[in-house]
Amino acid sequence: MKPWILIPCLWLAGFAAAAQQPITTYGHFTLDGQELIWQHVADTTLRLEDIRTFYSHLSRVSDVMLEENTLLASFDMLTFDGNRYGGINFGHWALVGSTPVLSGRLKVDLKSDRYRITLYDLRFVDDNDEKQCDRQYQPATQFFLMREGRTIKPTAAVPDVLGVYDHFFRE
Repeated sequence: MKPWILIPCLWLAGFAAAAQQPITTYGHFTLDGQELIWQHVADTTLRLEDIRTFYSHLSRVSDVMLEENTLLASFDMLTFDGNRYGGINFGHWALVGSTPVLSGRLKVDLKSDRYRITLYDLRFVDDNDEKQCDRQYQPATQFFLMREGRTIKPTAAVPDVLGVYDHFFRE
């Protein structure tokens, strides 16, 4: 084969291989097994009891439990306004409704000078009616992960989708 043909072919093959790298993290989102979780580490001078008091007073948080240096809780019916966080121009809303409502679990691990918040078991709530028995929970993984659950969908790993949720959770 001629060298002038071989070089562009090798360049294209390398580009195609690099473009197919699996996406396993985006912002503070990462894959843990086949589950998409969100983690954030922050410096703090708070005590675990202060954090428990804070989460206990939030109306959408329940089942707050302390275990040594860890706080566990659930959140439900957390309304997400994507337009406020810059998610105006994408079709994700069509999949989960005009105003996504989230449910899931949170875990706060406290060290002496910092804490790590982990949000997991993230689900979208399809609230057909105000009655709790009509709610259907759909795992967020079906919207954000590829079918086999080992990579994040390229259409989700963009500022207008996971970037917006990342911003929302950081606040």
